[in-house]
Amino acid sequence: MRFALLMLTFFLCFTACRDNKSVKQDNTTSSSDSLLAIQPNTVTSPEPTRAFGEIKYLDNNMRLAPVDSVAKGMVIRLYMTTLLKPDLLITVTINDSAVIGKMYDYYVSPDSVFHSKLSDRSPRHPLPPSLRGELSAIDFRNIHSQQGVKSIADGNAEGILYSMEVATSSYHKVIRFHCPEKLVERDHDCKAFVDVLAIIDKYMRFRMPYCQ
Repeated sequence: MRFALLMLTFFLCFTACRDNKSVKQDNTTSSSDSLLAIQPNTVTSPEPTRAFGEIKYLDNNMRLAPVDSVAKGMVIRLYMTTLLKPDLLITVTINDSAVIGKMYDYYVSPDSVFHSKLSDRSPRHPLPPSLRGELSAIDFRNIHSQQGVKSIADGNAEGILYSMEVATSSYHKVIRFHCPEKLVERDHDCKAFVDVLAIIDKYMRFRMPYCQ
């Protein structure tokens, strides 16, 4: 009888330790896979955490303010990558007092040094306030990245790779497209994204040649 009680106690202790270990492992996995670990105000979206990491790398090298510092309004950063260098960054910052647009040229030299400067084409004055209304009417949370676009460094052989970062006081999102102009008639996300490009281009005149 005494031996049976000892065996039962040992079995219960072993089971409890195993369950505790399992719970700890599950909690760790959940935390590391969460987009919230990268940005506290990240909207739930299908983009992988890798996209946020790469955009954060570019933001840091461009010496841009963290997007999670947005209190009101909206910040849009559009990175455009092609085989022709330098690459181009468009930023639109919207707040209560003004709509500010800027353009930057950037590239990474063969010795892996990051270079950037304010483009000669960058607007020198605030943009018309009507841009605020046009962009605020867009539901960026329901525009999903094009399938198969995995990385800025994928090295697309032709065309333009767009990586757009959108931040407001309530969410932060990254969406990506490669030559979305080719699919506007078959894919509603590509159509919505091209419409956004057209709106910003109307005010800033940055548009590169369309993908053929």
